[in-house]
Amino acid sequence: MKTVKEKIIREKRQTEPCDTERTKSRPVSVSDAAGILLFLLAAGMAICSLYLCGSADIWYDELFTMGFLEQPVGRLLSLAARDVHPPLYYLIGKAVVDVVSFFAPGVNPVTAAKAASVLPYLGLLCYAGFPVRKRDGWLCAGLFAFCLLAMPQMSNYTTEVRMYGWALFFLTAAFLHMREILLTGMRRHWAAFWIFGVCAAYCHYFAAVSAACLYAALAALLFWKRKERIRKNIALWLLCAALSVLAYLPWLPSAISQVSAVREDYWILPLTLSCFGGCVKFVLKPSTGYQLPDYALAVLLFLCLLLLLLRAFRNRKRDSGEWTEAVYASCGIWVLAGTALFGIAVSFLMRPVFIYRYMLPALGGFWYCFAYFAAKKRPLPDGTRQEAEARQKTEARQEAEQRQAAEARQDATKLRQAGRLGAVGRMFLWRILPLALLIVVGLVDYRSFAQGELVKKEQMERTLEAFDGLGEDSVILFNFDQMQAVAGYYLNRETWLYGDEPEALIAEMFPEAKAAGDAAWVKSLLEEGRTVWFAGSNLAREAVLAEWQELGVVPAETVDSLLLERYWFNLYRLTLADSPG
Repeated sequence: MKTVKEKIIREKRQTEPCDTERTKSRPVSVSDAAGILLFLLAAGMAICSLYLCGSADIWYDELFTMGFLEQPVGRLLSLAARDVHPPLYYLIGKAVVDVVSFFAPGVNPVTAAKAASVLPYLGLLCYAGFPVRKRDGWLCAGLFAFCLLAMPQMSNYTTEVRMYGWALFFLTAAFLHMREILLTGMRRHWAAFWIFGVCAAYCHYFAAVSAACLYAALAALLFWKRKERIRKNIALWLLCAALSVLAYLPWLPSAISQVSAVREDYWILPLTLSCFGGCVKFVLKPSTGYQLPDYALAVLLFLCLLLLLLRAFRNRKRDSGEWTEAVYASCGIWVLAGTALFGIAVSFLMRPVFIYRYMLPALGGFWYCFAYFAAKKRPLPDGTRQEAEARQKTEARQEAEQRQAAEARQDATKLRQAGRLGAVGRMFLWRILPLALLIVVGLVDYRSFAQGELVKKEQMERTLEAFDGLGEDSVILFNFDQMQAVAGYYLNRETWLYGDEPEALIAEMFPEAKAAGDAAWVKSLLEEGRTVWFAGSNLAREAVLAEWQELGVVPAETVDSLLLERYWFNLYRLTLADSPG
C-alpha cells in the first residue's frame, strides 16, 4: 500500500512543474510588484520602530508595566490580579526583558520592553507574507502589512510598553485562521483559532469581547457556508468555545474581583452620543499636524471603504466564491463594530468602561477588510495557487478567443478605444485612487509618529539632564500623581505628591513615591535649610503656588519648562519670601 502511494506521489511530482519553473514562467505583474514594495515598506517601518525603542521615555500606564516586569512571577500575578487587565502580556514582557538582560545586561529595561512591543507586528508581517499572500496575492498582502504598521493609531503601539500590540496579533491571527476553517475545515486551524482567541482574552478584556464577536461571526458563516457538514463544524465550534471557558477559569475569580472594583470606582469619564463619531475618528483620522487635512482624509477613507463595500457586494453573485470571500473580509468591520458597541452599551447602562484605544486589537481584521476590497484580488476558494493559475490561464485564453472573434466580425477600433479608456477609468477609480489614499494616509501618519518619538527622545534627554542637576539631599514636590510616579522612576529617590496620595499599586511597587504634607510642612522644610524643588504640572500649579505664597513660600527661579514623555511641567526652586534667595 505504501509503495503504491509513493509511486503516485512520484508520478504527480514528475508531471507537475516545480515552484521554481512556475515562478520563472509567470512574470511579476504590476500589482504584485506594488504589493512587494508595500510589504518592504512595512518591514522598513517595523525596523524603524525597533530603532525608536532606544528612547527610554515612558508614561504612567507604561510605568505600571515596568513595575510588574520587575517583580518575580508569583508577585507579578498577585499584583496583576489587583490591576484592571489580565496577566499574559506582563508575562510575555517579563520573559523578553529577562532574556535581554541575561544576554545583554547593559540594555535599558525600558528599551527591551519597548522592543517586545514590536515583536507582534513582526509576527503579523509573517502572516501577511505567507497565508494572506497565498490566498489573495502580493497586492493585498503588501497593503495589509502596510496598513498594520502605518494607519492611524497603529504605529503608536509599536513602541508602547502595553498589551495592545500583542492583543492585536492574537486577535488578527485568530481572524485569519477563521478563514482557513471556512475554506478547509482542517483541525489545526481550529486549534490555532482557539489558542489565539484564548491568548487575546488573557491580554485584554476588550480583546476577549472581540474574540467573542469572532466566535459569533464564525458560527454564522458555518451555518451559511458549510451546511453540508454543519453537525461536525458546530461540534468543533462548541468544543472550542467550551475549552476557551475552561482555559479562562483559573483567572475568572481575579476577573470578577477586578470588575467589581471597576464598578465601584474607575477613572474613565462618562460617554456622550459623540462617542460614535469619536470611534470613527480614532480609527480613520491621521495626524498631519493640521486639523482640516486630518478630517478631510478621515472622511475620504470612510467614503472609500463604504463605496468599496457597496461595489463588492453589488457586483458579486450571492452563490459564488467571491461573495463568500467578501462576506468573510467584511467580518473585520463587524467584529470592530461589535466590540465598540458592547463597550458603549456597558458604559451607558452600567459604568463608563470604554475608551477608544480598546478597539485597537480588532483593527487587524478591519484593515484586512480594507486591503482586500482595495486590492480586489480574486479569491482562491480551493486554497491552491496551481488551480488558480490554471483558471486564470483558461479565462485569459477564452477572453483572447472572444476578442479575436469580435475583431473578425467588425471593425470597431474607435469603440474598442473608448472601451479601453472606460476600463482604465474604472481601474483608476476603484483601485488606484483607494491605494493612493491609503498610501498617502499611512506615510503621513507614520512620519508624524516617528517625528513625535524623536522629539520626545530629545526632550527626554533635556529632562534627565535637569534631574541630574537636583541635589541628592533636596526635596522634590509634585502636584500631579502621574508626573510624580513617572519622574520618580527616573530619579530613583523619594518624591512627594502635594495635595493627594499616590495610587495604591504605584506606592506598593515604587515605595519611594510618597504623599507630602500641607503648605506649613513645605515652609518648615525651607526653614530647616533644605533645598526644595517643585515640578508643577498644568494650570493647577498656579493654585498651588498661590496657596504657598500666602505662607511666604515663593519660587526663587523657574529653572526650565520640560517634557517628560507626554507631561509638560515647569521646574521651580522654592524659597521663603523674606529670604535673600
